[in-house]
Amino acid sequence: MYPTKRNMIANPLGISEEVIELAKSTPIFERRVRVYAYPEEDIEIGPIGINDSLGSILRNRSAENYQWLYTPACNLTYTMVGNEVVYYPVALTGLMDFDILREDNQDMDMQEVKKYLCQLPQIAYCGRNYYGSGLMCLVPIMAPQRYTEHAKALRKAFARSGLHVRVNYSVLHSRVVSYDPDAYFNERASEFKILDYP
Repeated sequence: MYPTKRNMIANPLGISEEVIELAKSTPIFERRVRVYAYPEEDIEIGPIGINDSLGSILRNRSAENYQWLYTPACNLTYTMVGNEVVYYPVALTGLMDFDILREDNQDMDMQEVKKYLCQLPQIAYCGRNYYGSGLMCLVPIMAPQRYTEHAKALRKAFARSGLHVRVNYSVLHSRVVSYDPDAYFNERASEFKILDYP
């Protein structure tokens, strides 16, 4: 199942439609994501990741629970397998993460913003981000292989409601682990569809 050098060029993730659908058929918070040590300083380290379920990271763990010398980070958008030298992406989780920061939305009350977000059927998770002053959210997306298109559509959708969101346009990005004891979870979140926001 490892991507070859050739199909990694043609398809950056080298992931088949069947694998994507299999990942999406797994309940949201049981999907596996990669967790690894993230250097707090500008230090080069090799990947030492493990795969863990999304729910165990967001529900049960704070940064203090990780007994590592580095801040724990994770990739919420894809699952990795490999060894201590090389990791390959093998499945998209079908999820997209984004931030709503206080500095981008200074005229808004973050608690009210959180209440609003938790009413949206597409929000699977909403909680404090790593810095504590903003929010991090997760949404399941209709076509994970079209991640960038979803990211652009998501920004447009929230802009129409007056919210500025920050979303990474690349599926290959990292997020420092955050924890919120009052986080919102929606196991049955509906998929965000690109076609809703052309």
